[in-house]
Amino acid sequence: DQAVDHPVARNVGLLCELEGWDPARTRTRVGELLELVNLPIAEFGARFPKELSGGQRQRVGVARALALDPATILMDEPFGALDPITREQIHAEFKQLKASVKKTMVVVTHDMAEAFALGDRIALMDHGKLIQIGDEEAFRTRPANAFVEEFLRSHLRHA
Repeated sequence: DQAVDHPVARNVGLLCELEGWDPARTRTRVGELLELVNLPIAEFGARFPKELSGGQRQRVGVARALALDPATILMDEPFGALDPITREQIHAEFKQLKASVKKTMVVVTHDMAEAFALGDRIALMDHGKLIQIGDEEAFRTRPANAFVEEFLRSHLRHA
């Protein structure tokens, strides 16, 4: 991935650049997005990914995903590689971000506690089939079948 060879600001503005945006518009958008994810451009714009913490790199990825203002954002295991303390901080920031950008965000995770903490609606799949969709209460009080009951039991032992 060539993204590691570019500073944060270029990373975030890459899609805008590829879409042919005017450089001034791209700079403005990058500045807005870096502020949104708590990485002010003056402090972080010229840094390279190797100079950032894992949580900061995750924030850069979120900012880049928002660059073209998509209606829906797909995030595949976005917090899986973070240590527990950083992960908790990023979860809190993600909730604030989700409220402020008002986008549909689909987060793929194998961590049910994370799904319950971050999601408004949770979909549980098994071998590509949708087994149950609902909120935490529905999963806990009305599991669709024995698979859902066992999945919750085995994945929420410590939650």
